[in-house]
Amino acid sequence: MHNNGTRGSLQPSVLSHFGLRENPFGVTPDPKYLYFSHTHREALASLINGIDWGFGFQVLVAQPGMGKTTLLLDLLSKFRADSHTAFLFQPQISPIELLQSLLAELEVNSQAASMRGLCEELNVFLVGAAKANKRVVIILDEAQNLDFTSLELLRQLSNFETSRSKLMNVILAGQPHLLNRLSAPEQQQLQQRISAIGCLRPLSVQDTSLYIEHRLKIAGCGGVGLFPPSVIRDIWQNSKGIPRNINRLCFGAMLLAFAEGVNQVSNSILREAICDLDPDHVFSQMHAISEGPGNEVVQQTERFLRPEIPVRPDSELIAACGTINIGKKHQAPAAATPIAAVESSNLKAAQNAAQAGTSFQAASRAATHNFALASEETGVDKIHVATSGITRTRASQANLGVDRPLKRSATDSQRSCNSSTVHRQNSQPHNRIWLNVLLTTVVAGLVVWFVIEIAASSSWSQSQRTGAAQSILSSTNVPQSDPQLGTTTSVKAAPITTLYFDEDSTNINSQSGRSLQEVAEMLAGNAELYLVLEGHTDNSGPEAYNLDLSNRRSLAVRDVLSSDLHVSPERLELTGLGSAEPAQSNASARGRAYNRRVEIRMIERGSKR
Repeated sequence: MHNNGTRGSLQPSVLSHFGLRENPFGVTPDPKYLYFSHTHREALASLINGIDWGFGFQVLVAQPGMGKTTLLLDLLSKFRADSHTAFLFQPQISPIELLQSLLAELEVNSQAASMRGLCEELNVFLVGAAKANKRVVIILDEAQNLDFTSLELLRQLSNFETSRSKLMNVILAGQPHLLNRLSAPEQQQLQQRISAIGCLRPLSVQDTSLYIEHRLKIAGCGGVGLFPPSVIRDIWQNSKGIPRNINRLCFGAMLLAFAEGVNQVSNSILREAICDLDPDHVFSQMHAISEGPGNEVVQQTERFLRPEIPVRPDSELIAACGTINIGKKHQAPAAATPIAAVESSNLKAAQNAAQAGTSFQAASRAATHNFALASEETGVDKIHVATSGITRTRASQANLGVDRPLKRSATDSQRSCNSSTVHRQNSQPHNRIWLNVLLTTVVAGLVVWFVIEIAASSSWSQSQRTGAAQSILSSTNVPQSDPQLGTTTSVKAAPITTLYFDEDSTNINSQSGRSLQEVAEMLAGNAELYLVLEGHTDNSGPEAYNLDLSNRRSLAVRDVLSSDLHVSPERLELTGLGSAEPAQSNASARGRAYNRRVEIRMIERGSKR
């Protein structure tokens, strides 16, 4: 083990131990470390060719961590000498701000504040660059975050052209989700202007070995064998061929090898590095520790580290108090987080109620009864504590009384003792009588309660029980009268579960898949139940597109239920409402994430529309 003292950084010692000038596995997009695998070389050649031929619009997509930004910076360095270049890292801004950022990157001193003025200044700059025979190359990284209005602005900017060539070359780079956005119906005109689409694929095991060797050589490592072939294969398998993951594993393994004082990474060292970077493993270790002393602090820390789950606003929670709301209580997406998900305990309650043929009101009463029993037990504990306190107080007072000098005659003492003995003898029968009366009352109350419960349960027919459940499960609108207006209103029952989607996406994640599995099991246990799949969107884009997207989300859920989980399509009813019924305000990204959803409501056979 190395002893580096209590002062100074470990970095020089680690680099010296392995013969390195700098960290070869950094996280910044440094073009000098760019390794040209077959897929990277192909993508770069396609982008250069598109700029040389004046394609106008090109697209580059890659998974996170594939070195996309590093490749783009290397591309710009090849054109910076004879071209005007602009690189926008975070384009999730308004169209006006996008234009302002673009002009600032092109070093245009803009004074305009309106969209029209900014477009005119950009056009003047582009025309001047064309006359000077200089290209204009614009790269927008993370372009999957561009909203509809920004993409429409880019389409309009593509009209800046002469009769012979385009005035600027635009490269949209982003994650695979970018292709979903560009394939939307309202983006057809922009899609037609895209001349080339490139992609970066994960590295093979051979490329992974060459990638690691390349980075070590650039960082000054003259020796060989730091990562043996068997270790490199394990790195490739655990990183899935993604360069950023490879860097994390290699750097963590190097630190552990330094700590053990060895110059080569072994498979056991790599496994330890993998565990250190695995959140599930870290959480399991925390859980194991939490079973010992001091577990309250560990459990509280784990709650803070866990991803935040969306919770519904207070108004929705209040509205749901009258029923058993078996749905997501909206806090989410991580996330969007985006966003995750369904509350499994509520879904389990719905499943148990459906399989038992009982109503959700019965489940509600059972839950209320359990709460009442718990409250009573708590009350007994409080009475016990209070009584103990009184007893201890009296005992202490008695102890204090012993120390006081008592000046009484022997006759008085004898009289007092006789009186106390007689009192105890007289009070004992009375105590027994009251105890018997109390026990008899409790037993009689229990018998009466048991008889009433049996009579009530036998008097309910099956149709009455299912009818009570129908009042909550039915997804049809239930008319209710309004005494003030003299009219009726429609109240929609709460969904049994809610699935959430990424922006402009119909893909169903694994957590939603598990929820659908539970819904399918619930349907299998009761042939009288049907489902209504109600799709929703946020307010991004035209309403016609939102309606189409909401319907496609409902169709995606139906396909999983019918194809994968073998639910009959006749038991599924689809509807899409677009952005007409938002769960939260669309003014924020958080609210829009909650609105991209499919609500699943349950109905009985007789109430199917």
